[in-house]
Amino acid sequence: MKYVLVSVGTRGDLQPFLALGRRLAARGDDVTVTAFASHRALVTDAGLRHAPLPGTPEGTLWPRGRAALRLALSQPLALYVAQRTALRRAAPGLARALAAAVTPDAVVVAGTVGAGVAALLQRDGHPAALALFAPLLPAGDHRATLMAAGRLGDGPANRALSGLLWGMSSGFTSALAGEFARVTGRRPPGPARVALASLPVLMATSPAVCPPAAEWPGRVIQTGFWAAAPDARVRDGAGTRPLLVTFGSSPGTDVAREGELVVAAADRAGVDVLWQHPGASTGPRSDRVRVIGAADHADVVGRVRAVVHHGGAGTTATMLTAGLPTFVTPLLGDQPYYGARVRALGAGPRPVPLGRLGVRSLARGLQRLAAGGHDAAAAALGRQLRAEDGVGRAVDALDRLVSRH
Repeated sequence: MKYVLVSVGTRGDLQPFLALGRRLAARGDDVTVTAFASHRALVTDAGLRHAPLPGTPEGTLWPRGRAALRLALSQPLALYVAQRTALRRAAPGLARALAAAVTPDAVVVAGTVGAGVAALLQRDGHPAALALFAPLLPAGDHRATLMAAGRLGDGPANRALSGLLWGMSSGFTSALAGEFARVTGRRPPGPARVALASLPVLMATSPAVCPPAAEWPGRVIQTGFWAAAPDARVRDGAGTRPLLVTFGSSPGTDVAREGELVVAAADRAGVDVLWQHPGASTGPRSDRVRVIGAADHADVVGRVRAVVHHGGAGTTATMLTAGLPTFVTPLLGDQPYYGARVRALGAGPRPVPLGRLGVRSLARGLQRLAAGGHDAAAAALGRQLRAEDGVGRAVDALDRLVSRH
């Protein structure tokens, strides 16, 4: 069977697709992954075929210019408008690349940006599904949707707000879907939310972290996280290992400032740190801080005892599956949701937004992780997540989808 996995995003957005692609390829399926040129090695090293997308993640997903980027990161509405504008600008080139990658005999699994394309294909009788790495769908329970007013809004308030925001977010895919229809000679798509209403959804989240919502329709299948199996040595002698600090692949981070912050916080906390940043010079940064560049987190978790990160879906899935205590410093999107869930599950301390993170707050987070108070809860959650096999459940769901076509 041929599969095309449509990833239009950052490295964190791509990693779950690689986990799924590896499993499909291991049983003999032909797997192609769309990704930006900067991610080519990630795809080919996983043994998968790379279908290049034009541009870069930064140029495609984010506004141009530092001033516009700072404004977008500080105001949710400005961020929404800026990302829709950026995706509309990139849509013609992306549509041509996807048209070249999607063959008539392929099963298509798309992330949020490619959802409209998947809906078009499904409308025209092509097997396709939407993959969600965070619970974006409307729900009344604040634990089951990241688009909620919080626990005080449980019930109608959360359902109304999350429904409104889901409708807005589905607009991210409309320009690309329209261009794909034009390039491939298909009938134009209808409103994005209507088009997505019948699309099968693979909710690639764990019910242990993101409880299923009663409002989810039957076409939603919660599989568990699509996380690569962590290093088998992850819990052996963990107390002697450094703490990992990584703020992900989101834009707007200042490497020099981040490095000064990490060194000062590690010194203040009196703990050894492994700082991961693709743009920093590797090697020792101070007596307590060593720097590594771009790395697969699944390969790093066996070298550390706890982690500080931004709370992106892919990173959260990898770290929790590895059983690592986690201090989340969210910036945008699904990150505040995952930070809140990590704390609620006892796997880490209260999150601190990245924009408010300073030497004192980072040092305090490092000290709390090093103290071991979250070790037991994180280890128990990790064992539960490793037993779920979210990728295997996704493969089974895709087999059922194909059998119906």
